Amino acid sequence: GADRDATSKHSVGYFAKPMLGVRKSCVMDYLRSNLIQWREDESNSTNKYKRNKVRNELIPLLRDIAGGESALQKRISNIEQQSRQISNDLSMRAKKYLDSMPRDTPFILRKSKGGVEKFGLVEQEAFHLWVTRMTKKELQFSYEQIIRIRDQIQLHPDRLQWTLDVGDSWRVRRDGEALVVMKNEEDNFDHWYKFQNATTIQSWKITSIESKAGELKKQIYDEAFTNMVELRFSNFPCHVDTSTLAVQKLKDVGNMKFVPPWKKGRSAIKVKEFLRGQKIPLHLRNDAWVVCSSDDHLSHTAMAVYLDQTSGNRKGEWVVHADFGHDNNTFSIRVTLESCQKNVDINAHRTQ
Repeated sequence: GADRDATSKHSVGYFAKPMLGVRKSCVMDYLRSNLIQWREDESNSTNKYKRNKVRNELIPLLRDIAGGESALQKRISNIEQQSRQISNDLSMRAKKYLDSMPRDTPFILRKSKGGVEKFGLVEQEAFHLWVTRMTKKELQFSYEQIIRIRDQIQLHPDRLQWTLDVGDSWRVRRDGEALVVMKNEEDNFDHWYKFQNATTIQSWKITSIESKAGELKKQIYDEAFTNMVELRFSNFPCHVDTSTLAVQKLKDVGNMKFVPPWKKGRSAIKVKEFLRGQKIPLHLRNDAWVVCSSDDHLSHTAMAVYLDQTSGNRKGEWVVHADFGHDNNTFSIRVTLESCQKNVDINAHRTQ
């Protein structure tokens, strides 16, 4: 069309297209006025090829309906401009959606006001961009595949776990509020995408436990542990032995009980219920870190719970159980934790 850009972006630069906005009739008129012969491929006059059929039959029909060549070109130009504006706006909204998510994480589904996950045009475009980025362009979704995923989400909102085969041995899996992509051969693979060369895994270790009466326990770990956090307790449960105090994942100790400090005096709730109230995605709750006794088979109480960085504005933080937290800087026991950030080569752990 006459309004198209005169250049097109390429991976190695820009290619100029100076004749893109010039109509064939204008070129022919110019040549005639300068006594230059016009030459045309003979195959253009036959309808053997679809492009010629469009040029020879469809375009003349559209021209008649529109009211002439000028009217048709104006109509096409307007549609093209509107389409470009819509595309740019959709792309901007999709990138904003992705920017609100932590990088290199599963694709997080957001809920509408009615409590149902949204997967409209913005979410579809954002998911398409996310998949392209995360698979390094190895997986390219067709529109039909995006629609299949949309229908699975919107028509079956109560199904929080499912898997769709999208071809070329790729699958899309839903796990709670998250969507991930994976290769079929990764069924026994701990990580949910092999195409990242490395990922960062965070773990926590206790480095010291001290009381005002003196040091109870101290153990120094290697230099990989760089982020130190200090938790202060007024007391420990009577049955907890400090020698068994540990930081463990919730999935390894069961759904323990917990009372956040802002609900002091109320009944304990399950840790997963607390995490849900803090808007921790469903797929991350089993991997939440808790401070507890490693042999706590009595109360199943979490003395502290870690809230991970699950949104762009949240900082990871530990929350101490209301019954054991300190008041006004008075405390009896100080537990020092250190966070370990380790880069793991995923491809090295692949199942052959």
